[in-house]
Amino acid sequence: MKRGFFTVLVTLLAMLLMASPVLAYLTPPDSGMSIQSARVFRNLVTDNDSLVIFHYRIPYDTPPTEASASDSIAFRLYDTDGTTLLKTSTPYVFASFETNGYGDGVSAVYSENSTLTWDGSHKIVIEGLPLHYDDLPPATYTLTSADFADTDVRLTNRANLYLYVMGICDTFKTIYSDIVLKSSTDAATVLSEYGESYFRNAVVGIQSMCPQLFYAQTYIPEVMAVEPYDLSLPDAYAIRLVGTDVHRGATRLGDEIGVGAHFLFAILTFVSAIGMCIFTMRKGWGLEPGMVAAFCIGLIAALLVGDVLFGIVMIVSLLAGIGIMFVFFQKRA
Repeated sequence: MKRGFFTVLVTLLAMLLMASPVLAYLTPPDSGMSIQSARVFRNLVTDNDSLVIFHYRIPYDTPPTEASASDSIAFRLYDTDGTTLLKTSTPYVFASFETNGYGDGVSAVYSENSTLTWDGSHKIVIEGLPLHYDDLPPATYTLTSADFADTDVRLTNRANLYLYVMGICDTFKTIYSDIVLKSSTDAATVLSEYGESYFRNAVVGIQSMCPQLFYAQTYIPEVMAVEPYDLSLPDAYAIRLVGTDVHRGATRLGDEIGVGAHFLFAILTFVSAIGMCIFTMRKGWGLEPGMVAAFCIGLIAALLVGDVLFGIVMIVSLLAGIGIMFVFFQKRA
């Protein structure tokens, strides 16, 4: 019984092993991987930030299709001791290059608070991940002082980063002849549609580090001729009743009670408006028609008298008076 059970168990294990897929490693690059060039900039966005940008090469005549370079390749930035890992990145797979991320490309590592030793011998290592490569020798590039920016000035560093990226675009033109990565405008040479798409993803945040790489449209508003504003019209309205019979009569009546003509107009307008509200309510039409009529009376009076301030004060006073009257009548009801 035990012997039979052991036989069955061995058979099942053998079947499982036979059914397990065999991991197929990628074909190694045609020649050694390498970093073609690298530059280190700082203070591009904030003080004490750093960008390590580099042009890599993973040469394949026929790029692998089983796995992309972003899954099988890693870039590692080490401290000057060569063992302390600082940052990592992976290749960006740009469909237009049709290389699945292999071949020539650009990658970068950015640090907001940099721990780099400036002018130090940091190392950039290209490694094939063990899941996809069987003992692929890594490629190491050691930064030299010539790779580091020699200034802390932000605008200068941005200008030098611009020149480095434009130089890479020229280099890639000889490799990817069908892809135009830069274009010229009436003002400057900037990244093309393809260039923007590639570098925004290969160097995340580059639009903030080097805005001059990107095309910005500037519109200058056209100055419109506008007649200067003056007070001639309100001044003309303010004296439109002066010298008329209406103004003389209001002045005489105002002198009898000790007020000016404009104040007398205000009293008459106010009384007329309130009277209109009372009239509409007495007729059973409600307060709303009276309020509309009161507004019209105040507006007409303001136009006749020609004082804008008068019109504003009258309208506010009318609304206040109508509100008080409404409350009074509501209580009476």
